Amino acid sequence: GVESRLDFTTEVQEANTPQSENIRRQLTKFGGTPFVVQDVKLETRGERFIPASLLTAWRRELTVQLTEAVRAAHRRDLRRPLSADFSLEGLALDYTANVANRMAREFLLEHGAQKVAPAYEIQPAANAKLMTCKHCLRYTHGQCPRETGHQPTWHEPLALRLPDGREFPLTFDCVRCEMSVGVER
Repeated sequence: GVESRLDFTTEVQEANTPQSENIRRQLTKFGGTPFVVQDVKLETRGERFIPASLLTAWRRELTVQLTEAVRAAHRRDLRRPLSADFSLEGLALDYTANVANRMAREFLLEHGAQKVAPAYEIQPAANAKLMTCKHCLRYTHGQCPRETGHQPTWHEPLALRLPDGREFPLTFDCVRCEMSVGVER
């Protein structure tokens, strides 16, 4: 954590009642800030009265000092450099590279990519796969050709149908044990 110290001088005003606890309470009111006061050390000669407005001004000054101390102590982690053998030389990247902004596109081109297609959300691609997953409906329903040794008994092609009527076709890659969800028909 960070610490801050602020030395104050003020006119001496004798207190009629003990004020140390009130002074501590006023100086530790850091609600609405990211700071937590752990200790307040008061070095006074006897009981002193300090107006709440002055204590508030001191607390604000401490907040400014602490904020500056946090900024000064913060060390930003820098991205590690790419390994020397990293290269995309000659690659043609399709929508699955998920390139959605200019900086990503420039980065890939600078590292040798021949062609960089925008992300599906930017420019929908025909016959795109929206998702490829290991969860397979054929397997879940006991119709997996790898497990049963025969083709499914139901009529294919299958599709996921949403309550609003939209349909998303399913394709199966049994060699890789994957199911893909295609774009809406």
